[in-house]
Amino acid sequence: MIQAGDYIKITVSDNGSGIEEEHLSHIFEPFFTTKSHSNVSGTGLGLSTVYGIIHSAGGYISVNSQKDIGTTFTIYLPRYEDKEEKVIKEKTIRPVFTPQKDFKILLVDDEDAVRFVTKKALTSKGFIVTDCENGENALKILAQQDDFDLLISDMVMQGMNGTTLIQKAKEAYPKLKTILMSGYSEDLFDQQNNESFSNTEFLQKPFEIITLLDKVRETLED
Repeated sequence: MIQAGDYIKITVSDNGSGIEEEHLSHIFEPFFTTKSHSNVSGTGLGLSTVYGIIHSAGGYISVNSQKDIGTTFTIYLPRYEDKEEKVIKEKTIRPVFTPQKDFKILLVDDEDAVRFVTKKALTSKGFIVTDCENGENALKILAQQDDFDLLISDMVMQGMNGTTLIQKAKEAYPKLKTILMSGYSEDLFDQQNNESFSNTEFLQKPFEIITLLDKVRETLED
């Protein structure tokens, strides 16, 4: 149920074949997909991502679909109004994390821009960062250099995904600390969490640099 308030309404419709009634109640569930039964592969995480982003913004999304007529998604996002009065927030001085040793980090993400910015932020604080674009290469690097302190990986990548990478990495290197990054909600991570993810932290995308550094500090100091 939508709480009372001012919202911006966005409606997106198509005139496609519609969504089967038995699938309609599951489309926002992580990893639910019908594409596995066709020649087109899918992760079942697209609509889960949309739901997570809208929900985290305080919004709502609903769907209405009729077979052979089409599908309509309705999104409500809280209305933002710029107040004339300037509110001065008290600034809290955050402690700067200075590594006490040369921590080595393996960063894995198939988005070049994300990998570049993340690596730059970490190296600027004194971390030694090796980066690569997929899970397969990450495992090869770990096999060649087994002295990494931390593995940071995106969840959804081409080829091997981040959850599989972390599982395999921790099987081979149980003491390796890990952070899983994702644009999907932390609820999805919790659903996947098991013994293979001990000492694994979650970092929600998109994130601010200070949030990244705080998460790295917390993980390494734990």
